[in-house]
Amino acid sequence: MTTDPRSAHLRPVPAGAATEALDAPAAGPVAGLTPPLGRASTAMSVTEVLVELGYTTPERVEEAVKEAVGASRPPEEVLIERKWINADQLSRAVAERYGLDHVDLNTFHVDMGAANLITVAAARRYQAMPIGYVDPQTLLVAVVDPANLLALDDIRMITGLACRGAVAAGEDVDALIRKLNTLEHAVTDAIDEEAGELELGDVTELRESADDAPVIKLVYSILGQAVTRERRTSTSRPASTRCGCASASTASSTRPPGCRSG
Repeated sequence: MTTDPRSAHLRPVPAGAATEALDAPAAGPVAGLTPPLGRASTAMSVTEVLVELGYTTPERVEEAVKEAVGASRPPEEVLIERKWINADQLSRAVAERYGLDHVDLNTFHVDMGAANLITVAAARRYQAMPIGYVDPQTLLVAVVDPANLLALDDIRMITGLACRGAVAAGEDVDALIRKLNTLEHAVTDAIDEEAGELELGDVTELRESADDAPVIKLVYSILGQAVTRERRTSTSRPASTRCGCASASTASSTRPPGCRSG
């Protein structure tokens, strides 16, 4: 894995410092985040970048292009189908072509608090998902297609935060979306069972007495928002909730600026 110090631009939002800029340098590279090598540009095709990076051969690309033209589909799809490249190599080539960081979601520690800033439906629509914070005002967003500028623009509008894209493999983004969807369903089921009996004060007490486990703090935050809405209106409950808590990788309950609930 590349250890270029440029990848150290990604830093967690520290407890109690949500409104302060992070001027101090990070300790080192971030696991799973790789900066571009500077060996390609948008003037090159993705298949040319794949060859440049040594992931496949010109001969295989030529054969894939011929087959793709006849089948009216991208040659990259043929290369993957033939197992001449894999999804990770394709995403790295795309990142290199656009001069963006590549993020391996199997290695990178995803901040589920950031991920919950948008709905599962939105993540599926854009094939993009917030996965952390570059700084208190900027989200790091895993994207499959960096050419889809609408995705980042809409996530920026939804969250009120600036967005910085990092290319991830499509199958990894889909897996993260499924994980978030499972969490939403679990929380919704818990609300359906307990919201009629649980008082808001009880949730607040649970929050205050909970240990520092990030997942517990995340779930309590979602439950607290849901119960607040339950007490405020008699209309049907929403099918999903979004997190208004701080980074799931910290022990603080301070929400980053622009982080919204509901």
